[in-house]
Amino acid sequence: MKKGYMFVDLLAAIVLIGATAAAVGVVFGSAVTDLPRTCKAIDAHTATAVVLAQLRKDVERARALSVTADKGRAQTLVIDLPDGRVSYSMEGEKVARTVAGADGRTDEKQANSWSLPAVEVRWRLWRPEGKAVGLEVRTAVRVKSDGRETLKLKNSHVLFAGAGAEGGLP
Repeated sequence: MKKGYMFVDLLAAIVLIGATAAAVGVVFGSAVTDLPRTCKAIDAHTATAVVLAQLRKDVERARALSVTADKGRAQTLVIDLPDGRVSYSMEGEKVARTVAGADGRTDEKQANSWSLPAVEVRWRLWRPEGKAVGLEVRTAVRVKSDGRETLKLKNSHVLFAGAGAEGGLP
């Protein structure tokens, strides 16, 4: 009797190796496409957190809040502070922060601008008795997958005017 493998044994081994390679290829193939997409979403979410941190500081010092809507979807949030006024304007993928002192002059050193690509930011005032006492900020990252756009990393933040140590609602 000769030592070796039969043709059926070799054929079974080739089929098993092929099936295993196909399964591993699908897993690693999706990882290669999903990893960059996920990294972009996390980067966008992190940039949004920076904007929210600054917004939280300003709202906590607020004496009054108001929102104005421009043409289309552009919105401007105006925050009256004890020592001036801060406004956040949002248009498309950009959020700009403008600071004006008590004299009404713009302070360019404190102004900021953030680019938030693929991020959806919406804010609305909380007015339980006609007066704005808080701000709700909803954020989500738009992710394109398989030709469809979905919202991921959805968050809702509620910021209360005057919650900080200084300033506050009268």
